[in-house]
Amino acid sequence: HLLAEIARDPDLPVSRMPLQDAAARQRVLADGTARSPYPGDRSLAQLFAEQAVRTPDAVALEDGARTLDYRALARRAAQVAGQLRGLGVGRGTRVGICLERSLEEVVATLGVVLAGGAYVPLDPSHPPERLAAMLDDAGALAVVTMRDGPALGADKRRSVLVLDDGGPEETDGDAPLVTEGDGADLAYVMYTSGSTGVPKGVAIPHRAVARLVRETDYVRLGPGDVVAHLSNPAFDAATFELWGALLNGARLVVIPREIALAPRALSDALDRHGVTTLFLTTALFNLVARVAPAAFHGRQVLFGGEAAEARWVEEALRLGSPARLLNLYGPTETTTFATWHEVRSVEPGAVTVPIGRPIANTEAHVLDPHGEPVPTGWPGELYLGGPGLALGYLGHPDLTAERFVPHPFDPTPGARLYRTGDRVRRRADGVLEFLGRLDRQVKIRGHRIEPDEVQAALARVPGVADAAVVVLGDDAESRRLAAYVVPAGDTQLESTRLRSALRQSLPGYLVPASVTVLSALPLTPNGKLDHAALPAPADAGAEAAAALRPRDPLERTLAAIWEDLLGVPAVGVRDSFFDLGGHSLLAARMLDRIERTCGRRVSFATLFTEPTIERLAAALRQAVRESEAPLVALNAHGARAPLFFLHGDFSGGGFYCRALAHALGTDQPFYAVHPHGLLDAEVPDSIEAMAVDRLAALRVVRPRGPYVLGGHCNGALVALEMARRLQAEGEEVRAVVLLGASAPGRGIRLLAGLAAGMARLPRLSRERGEVRFRRWRTRADKALHPLDYYRGRLRRLGPADLRGGGRLLAGVAAHALTALLRGAWSGLRRPTPPAETPPVGAISAAGALHAAYRRVVMAYVPARYSGRMVVLRSERAADSRPDLGWSTVSEHVELHEVPGDHLGTITHHIEETARRFRDCLEGESSR
Repeated sequence: HLLAEIARDPDLPVSRMPLQDAAARQRVLADGTARSPYPGDRSLAQLFAEQAVRTPDAVALEDGARTLDYRALARRAAQVAGQLRGLGVGRGTRVGICLERSLEEVVATLGVVLAGGAYVPLDPSHPPERLAAMLDDAGALAVVTMRDGPALGADKRRSVLVLDDGGPEETDGDAPLVTEGDGADLAYVMYTSGSTGVPKGVAIPHRAVARLVRETDYVRLGPGDVVAHLSNPAFDAATFELWGALLNGARLVVIPREIALAPRALSDALDRHGVTTLFLTTALFNLVARVAPAAFHGRQVLFGGEAAEARWVEEALRLGSPARLLNLYGPTETTTFATWHEVRSVEPGAVTVPIGRPIANTEAHVLDPHGEPVPTGWPGELYLGGPGLALGYLGHPDLTAERFVPHPFDPTPGARLYRTGDRVRRRADGVLEFLGRLDRQVKIRGHRIEPDEVQAALARVPGVADAAVVVLGDDAESRRLAAYVVPAGDTQLESTRLRSALRQSLPGYLVPASVTVLSALPLTPNGKLDHAALPAPADAGAEAAAALRPRDPLERTLAAIWEDLLGVPAVGVRDSFFDLGGHSLLAARMLDRIERTCGRRVSFATLFTEPTIERLAAALRQAVRESEAPLVALNAHGARAPLFFLHGDFSGGGFYCRALAHALGTDQPFYAVHPHGLLDAEVPDSIEAMAVDRLAALRVVRPRGPYVLGGHCNGALVALEMARRLQAEGEEVRAVVLLGASAPGRGIRLLAGLAAGMARLPRLSRERGEVRFRRWRTRADKALHPLDYYRGRLRRLGPADLRGGGRLLAGVAAHALTALLRGAWSGLRRPTPPAETPPVGAISAAGALHAAYRRVVMAYVPARYSGRMVVLRSERAADSRPDLGWSTVSEHVELHEVPGDHLGTITHHIEETARRFRDCLEGESSR
């Protein structure tokens, strides 16, 4: 074939030589074309009016408790259309719709179409400056919004229709539906990120939407189907959801944002509403496949927006059992979807799944740089054609001409192809595989992003001389933007200020996760940005490291989850999740982790209102106070003796117990026992009184032994006292496990009295007194713990050791005097507080509860215990005694080390602590 071509044209450049003969060329062109009849000559208003006549009594729209049948929906939309016509809206007039997905949003969209206009969907969460710029660029005559929406009526040329301010009186009769227009008219304008530094409006005709949802081949929709409205109205997947339902007689169910991003809640909502069809962005699909694959069961599940990850597709097939699983591909310029692939299995070793074949009435051609079809199996750029193509970019003829090119294989006047910029190849079976981008454009969480737009926005920030934006991460979960800036002159640039400035003009998904300040951008010898020479992004948690650190186990647990998901080494309790690079899908994963770890669900509303660890912790604590009893069964089943664990977290709620119980296994019954003060109005004045009260609650659950008790910190002391009393009553206590607790000494009472006196001094605030007391307590513990050691030695001396005992006593006296003087002097010099001393703010916040517990713990001197005692000592314990002093209380002490510090053992290292705990309990069961 090549020889024949060369003979025909000896001067033909090698790069232009055809790589296949005419027959093969025709076959690949045929593989890229799919055609079938569809109602492309009619407008969306006409198609909806026909459907409303066919099924007037069928439910068309459901939003919570509110429902509208097709007759009522047509009436409401016609009333909005009448109001819009009164404002001057007519055929082709652009009207902004700035509404969250809701019944009002659907009614407004239909109203604009019935008025003959074209709707411009806007996201109310975007900065008002950006929304106003889009409305100006679209030349919108009016905007439909709600009273609490963004202020968009400053421009007197633009009318504002506020839906919740009332409207025409409801009438019993059907309002006439205006059905003028045809399929070539403008239906909507949707804005996407622009490489020129500003968003660009994609103009979509009515016929393109009809081709997407009517008489198509990739999806099955009709009366009886229920379609989930999950997508943001300003995201083009909403086009499929809304019109796919309403032009086929199906029911459209609005799913609120807080449910859409919570996989388990989403699964429940889909079951409750009987949803048969839903679309998810690839990133959200991955999340649901990981957390709640049952959401897919028996449904048509469509997903797309970026390259699919094979592992989660396989998980969805294996655990989710969808009726049909469809991978969809398509840019906004080709009206939502252009190709589809039904996934029935995933090939071994596959990284992604194919994007498939063109949907009905769509062309998909793989061309070389000269516009010629490439042979099967060869890579090339994907060009799309057919009636799904946009009219172009509104107000940008040059950009339209660049991306929408004359169709090289269709002689029809005006026929065009859209250059996607995506690199693909066609397999022998005609199926397309996605290979990547040919330019810098990227998809992040379903949003198409041009880094140049973000770069231009950064360059406009005062004090920025130069900027670069790059994409980091290899998959849907880790992909993010990173920015690098060069200050102008001596300007001091801060990451927080720069990101805050960007939020004034960019939506959240366009704000970089990190901003790194450089003295100059690295360049290649050709003067281009040297991506390989860019340093690692600035630490997003660098500023957080100096902020208020977690103060109790719950805050430490939440911080550990944030640090893992965000990749931040240090998080302050008042740092915003979103300021640290979090986004809505990462928030969904974070809230799911909290639910699995703590057993409590935190709403998205709480997170978006107060996106800090401090506020999340407060919400979790409040949930416990409102609903829990003193003793909670986290696992009531199992063959082993039940473990009653006193978590000791009187301010945090002891949520780490859930992870501990899970790690111990289903065969280990586990009861979490709350400390006094968390639920009770008053705190008993002694450990003994606490033990008596909690024993009463324990007896209700398990009147007779055997028992296993455990506890952390102050809870360990109460657990020990409970074990001692049970044993004295003749009950079998197989073990008591003490975690993060030191044996108190008698000399502590003196220090407690001194601290109380200090707090009463008028010149010393309670906060300072408490801080100083903790410092003295730590020093005194180190000074006094040898006394406990010597006391244990003396107890073990026999009658024949009296002379040695005398020498021992002399040594004790000398050592104690020296140690006490040294400790007291160190305390007076106000040394640096130990690492585990909480900040003053934490002490004052806990107030009387902390003070009450300190008094109770300081006053407790445990009596001898003859049972099995297991001591879990943190590797960074402040107490330097190897056994934490417990050998003075029991002769049967088993010592084990666990990683972390006092709080780290139950937060960052809960799995390792649970493993050691389990080993100890298994040792008990083998005895």
